[in-house]
Amino acid sequence: MTYKKFHVGIIGAGASGLVNLKWIKEKGHSGECWEMQTGIGGVYLSTYQQAQLTTTNLSTTFSDFSDGNESNPRMYMAFEYREYLKKYCENNNLGPHLNFRKKVLKVEKCPDSGKWSLHVECLESGEVTNHYYDKIIVCSGANTTKSVPCWPGQETFKGSIVHSADYDSPEPYRGKRVCLVGAGESGSDIAGLISNVASSCVMVKRGKHGHVVSRYQFPPGSVDPYKDRRPWPSDIDTNRSHYTLPRWVGPTIAAARGWGQKKKAGVIGSFVDAKISDINRLQNTHGFVIFGTKNESFVKAMIYSGLELKPSITKFEGQNVHFEDGTVFENCDAVVLNTGYRMFFPFLEGVVPEFCGCPDVRSLYKHSFHPDLGTDIMFSGFARPGFGALPPCSEMQARYISMLLSGERTLPPKDVMLKLTELEAEQELWQFQNAAKRVKGLVDYLIYMDGMAELIGCQLNFWRMCYLFFTNPVVWYTVQFSPIGAVQFRLFGPDANPKHAIKALSNTMTSPLPDRFLLMMWSMIFWVFGKLGFAFCTRSGSGLEYRVRSVFSEARKKHGWSPLKAATT
Repeated sequence: MTYKKFHVGIIGAGASGLVNLKWIKEKGHSGECWEMQTGIGGVYLSTYQQAQLTTTNLSTTFSDFSDGNESNPRMYMAFEYREYLKKYCENNNLGPHLNFRKKVLKVEKCPDSGKWSLHVECLESGEVTNHYYDKIIVCSGANTTKSVPCWPGQETFKGSIVHSADYDSPEPYRGKRVCLVGAGESGSDIAGLISNVASSCVMVKRGKHGHVVSRYQFPPGSVDPYKDRRPWPSDIDTNRSHYTLPRWVGPTIAAARGWGQKKKAGVIGSFVDAKISDINRLQNTHGFVIFGTKNESFVKAMIYSGLELKPSITKFEGQNVHFEDGTVFENCDAVVLNTGYRMFFPFLEGVVPEFCGCPDVRSLYKHSFHPDLGTDIMFSGFARPGFGALPPCSEMQARYISMLLSGERTLPPKDVMLKLTELEAEQELWQFQNAAKRVKGLVDYLIYMDGMAELIGCQLNFWRMCYLFFTNPVVWYTVQFSPIGAVQFRLFGPDANPKHAIKALSNTMTSPLPDRFLLMMWSMIFWVFGKLGFAFCTRSGSGLEYRVRSVFSEARKKHGWSPLKAATT
């Protein structure tokens, strides 16, 4: 059956915008990206000097475009990742469809034609033009509007207050007394850089910081069984064997890992590893219930540069900063706000006004589909894994969106979509607790990726994993013990590219953790009991999988809809 080809407008040319453009082109549709900045890269185009990703090429690269370094994974510097995206554009001939220094002012429905009009301002000339599309994909990212807190007495402070979006290098802070607010990944990086040159630094930890892990493990010179091996990236631990465990097992894993980390730190004399173990245990966090701070820079700064952790700020009093514990940071010269961003879609005010300002993307099905907009206006790039990388989540969204536009899949009916969205939001709020309220797009990486794979039809189910085990045990092993990258989802199903996937996975570095087989054994045990009907043994730990299956079953009976259902007209 032949389906209509759509002309699609994409707002944003970061990783999410580019991968959506690639997939709609691959399905025979046409499209254009509109980007405010001067080039591709999204947040990585305007970031600070020395910015480095916290996930490796294994987690971050797209499913069909490898950088060839699977056996030697590393975490890109920001400029290296931009170079990867540039090559991705060239490989897929996306350049002619990209428009830079163009700001989308408004999205409007044309009553006569039924098309969507994008009112676009050229930031160079100020000229405003209209462009018409059948469908819109919003890929503007979560880092568009600075989150800037205010405190009592702040007007009396005569020093500088700068958001991390405007931070470039540590040099302006040389010899100064600096207060850093926020302990996320960029906050950790900036703390490490500024503390090296400032005369004194404090870091304000609002609530709990992320669960801290080093970018790389087993540093050179260690005297443990891995002393002759090069450092390996921590995101290798974000693998299926680990993430198949029920989420309530997290504290046990964290305790065991923390004890092992402390012991190793004592053997190799690593003060940083010992400190990481202490601060994670002190706030009682683990990777299943909070976002990760996959960057130990602020811990190093605490040990080697005298950085102090402080609770929330209560007030400013001239140049003195007061904290909740009653302590005061006197004669402060500068405050750096590593306080993140909030989502904001002002261009949608005429379409969904209630969703424009600081929206909760958990109200979207799969963080992508508004129940009242369906496939007319879709969202991509708003599923942020606690541990794992965002680009693979965006690629899974892009694959599903392209299939919807091509009639290969249909969205659930509205009542089904609302029920599924409610169940998934409930799971995320239960699992991530307060962290989910702070980070609206926070998702569990494997649960989200496998959920999208089920809609696409490329999931690695029991029978496919058995097939891999008997036909290619090397790839089966890699799937179990390497990061959950997008390439795993090109082995089977629609748009499979097994030749490329097998080649990449065959060369991929796997976890050297000594407890990997113990983890896999427990993963298998819990998986079996989960299949036998014990809801607390499922990886969600709450039986989300059963409740989703129940909704699917009801949808088949009531609407004739199923996840793999194609359009009938």
